[in-house]
Amino acid sequence: MLNQELQSIEFYFNYHDKYAAAHLVHGWNSRFYWKNDFFIGEEAIIKKSWSSHALVVEKLTKHSLNNTVLSRKKNYKDNFLFERYVDYFESYRNKRIWLFIDRPTTIGDNAEALFRYCANREDGIEKFMIIPDETYYQNFEGVSANIIIYGSFEYKFLLMFAEKVISSTTFWEWVNIDTNIPKYEFKLIVQALSNAQEVFLQHGIIRKTSFSDWYLNSSSKNFDFMITSTEKEYELMRSEDTGFKEKQVQLTGLPRFDFLKNHAENVITFLPTWRIQYSKDDGSYDKHFKESDFFKSINEFLNDENLLELLRKNNYRFIFKIHPKFFVQIEDFDIPEEIEIVSTELSYNEIYEKSAILITDYSSAVVDFAYLKKPIIYYHSIKEEDEENPEYFSYERDGFGEICLSIESVINKVQHYIDNDCLMEEEYVKRVDSFFKYTDKNNSERVYDEILRLPIPNKNKII
Repeated sequence: MLNQELQSIEFYFNYHDKYAAAHLVHGWNSRFYWKNDFFIGEEAIIKKSWSSHALVVEKLTKHSLNNTVLSRKKNYKDNFLFERYVDYFESYRNKRIWLFIDRPTTIGDNAEALFRYCANREDGIEKFMIIPDETYYQNFEGVSANIIIYGSFEYKFLLMFAEKVISSTTFWEWVNIDTNIPKYEFKLIVQALSNAQEVFLQHGIIRKTSFSDWYLNSSSKNFDFMITSTEKEYELMRSEDTGFKEKQVQLTGLPRFDFLKNHAENVITFLPTWRIQYSKDDGSYDKHFKESDFFKSINEFLNDENLLELLRKNNYRFIFKIHPKFFVQIEDFDIPEEIEIVSTELSYNEIYEKSAILITDYSSAVVDFAYLKKPIIYYHSIKEEDEENPEYFSYERDGFGEICLSIESVINKVQHYIDNDCLMEEEYVKRVDSFFKYTDKNNSERVYDEILRLPIPNKNKII
């Protein structure tokens, strides 16, 4: 607790037994992000100083809050939000508010699953699920009334006072995609006013050690807590290479596994992975995509007459579940009438529930299907450019199904499974059991309990 109204912190570095003033710079994860010159802490307001090596620390009082926030609102794109922040600061700052979000454009992932598990628990915490638009309200009838639309004023206001943001994606990369001001302008406001802890639930299971080199490490991510599902994944995220501290990573399993269902129909789903090199940064159509071997291999497979005959003969539907980032290229494909294309109209959970067989190249989305112990086929016609570390994960040693290098071998394997009631072979059942730490329905409970153990911010009454 500050005993004085105003203090300063100066930064120096030692070089050959001499001290020199450090020049402070501020990057993507900094509270002083871009043009910010202040942020509101739990007990103090931290401000940039005229000196490049010092910060000013001012005790948080009603006067300092009003003076700092209201005098600076003109520098930001949402004056109304700044005003309401000051108006409701005392009544909201000590509320325990958790926000759950999967993506700005969809739900159905770990955040929704965890929200459904804990929404009505009497723990003194107000929990809110963030949805893309009003069409999703019906999904939560009988679950909770605390459903708010991404980008709405209510969303932005609650984010300023949230204790925790719980997301299946690394949240700050998605912040403000759909609000009424530009993403980077809203990030300024978030970094200045919000002290929310970030809980990262993950979207899947990490199958590449390189993922920690460029994406999941303490230099590029500033979250407070993340979960893992396998022993190897846990060890990778706890390694010195990531820089995460011991309490930041726990082995719990993914909440969405608890809600997986198995009501298989005569459905085969083809789910190729998204490959970043074939997507433009702005998400627009790429006229060169048709020239890639990746496109050609998929198009050839979908149009193989032996595959189409197998579907007709066995009365099976064939669903091509195309990744949302690839959907812009859908016009490139020659789609026979036997093939159904879906993107967002069928959720992954529905795909896992209804499909009897799943075919992929390298997609990590198959882990949910494997969790249900349903047959998987890997079609490796085009080698993935960013290869896995075979010591960490090998498709030959650790994969959940047979690897096929030709269309003919895929078709033969599909027919084999159809002839054997679409049961996962014992070899791969054993791999599933050894791969996951847990194969029960208690993943949400473990995650919820771990989040409850995180420190609660200590916020004293301001005067």
